Amino acid sequence: MTLEKAVSQVMNPPTGMNITLDNRLNEPDFVVHLINEKRAMLIERAYRDNGDNMPFVQQPFIIPVVDKVDTNEDNFLDLEKDFGKFYLPSLVQFTHRNKNSHNKALLSITDVKTQTRFFPTTYEEWLVIKRSSTEMKRYHYYFEVGNFVYLTKYAKNVALRATFQNPLEAHIIDNTIKPSGSLIIGSEYKVQNGSIVHNSATYNAPATFTAVNENYTGTGRVYLNSSYRLLNETDPYPMKDSHMDTIKKLIWNEFNIALSSPTDQQGNAEEETNTQGRSANSSSSGG
Repeated sequence: MTLEKAVSQVMNPPTGMNITLDNRLNEPDFVVHLINEKRAMLIERAYRDNGDNMPFVQQPFIIPVVDKVDTNEDNFLDLEKDFGKFYLPSLVQFTHRNKNSHNKALLSITDVKTQTRFFPTTYEEWLVIKRSSTEMKRYHYYFEVGNFVYLTKYAKNVALRATFQNPLEAHIIDNTIKPSGSLIIGSEYKVQNGSIVHNSATYNAPATFTAVNENYTGTGRVYLNSSYRLLNETDPYPMKDSHMDTIKKLIWNEFNIALSSPTDQQGNAEEETNTQGRSANSSSSGG
């Protein structure tokens, strides 16, 4: 479903359910924020429990150089010399472990050369793991101290995979053929398997061009030159149906939606008014 449809579902609870304490669910922008927030929470929970990830809503960042730990510079930590260390870019931030102060959640770090995966932990947890004799000791981990990320095994280049709390800020892989009439002005495209004419100019495969209008003619196949593009509101919202059901329940419960009929609500309101009136009369009599 699209984000618009998801918002509509949240704003329209089942018959018999009424918002009793908060009416902000009538505001679409606020509902979008809630959906993004709850979706991120579910993804983080699934990642922690099962190692799951949603690879089509992530932005890869490559760290060109990972330094080796300097035991003199990092003498406040109990680290081995073959540990890696890099400065965390401002574009990639942590939100796992219920830290909701940032928008992006770093979900995995992988050695580019060996595809070895580093699992998230904390420095304190790592000290326990390294001294244990359990299976966990065999794996590689990363943890954050200040603005630096430490790797428990050195890797020259690592790929960071970040999933976004707001998917509209994420990039997705788009390798679909773009028919005439669907080009986005200003975007760069690549011609494959033939030739096309765009804006009176002929482009033969594998030529690239920047769209100045939405149309072209010819039999060539046209793709985005870069397979990455920003997710937009008309794309299917990156969320399983089961996630949507859970999100609706989380939001409705959070905003005190009670299972009752409008008649019940009116009766409850009248009873509350009568109670307050009786209390006021008692206070006046006692004064």
